[in-house]
Amino acid sequence: MQIEDDIEILQSEIHLEIAQERKAQDDKFGINQLIKLTPHQCLSILVEEVGEMSAAINDCRFGIGKDSYETELIQIAAVAIQSIVVARLQRQSIELQESSYDFEKS
Repeated sequence: MQIEDDIEILQSEIHLEIAQERKAQDDKFGINQLIKLTPHQCLSILVEEVGEMSAAINDCRFGIGKDSYETELIQIAAVAIQSIVVARLQRQSIELQESSYDFEKS
């Protein structure tokens, strides 16, 4: 059971790091700006982060910046979560607008 316990502890720590990165992104860019992103903009940000991870992997291979690979993975996860939040908020907004429209018609 030791390995399962270790994995569970690591996952908890990683989830906390992702939540901290999400907060840092919200603080840096402003939550109101982030929720206005289009799916294409979310994808662009995500791909940019993947590119940074790729660079970090290359750096690690040559003995430069060994910790940056994990940092980039955390940022990728945070951007992916933000993209899901944006998609769901936008879907809820559309559903709310549609239900308001239906209400006004009756």
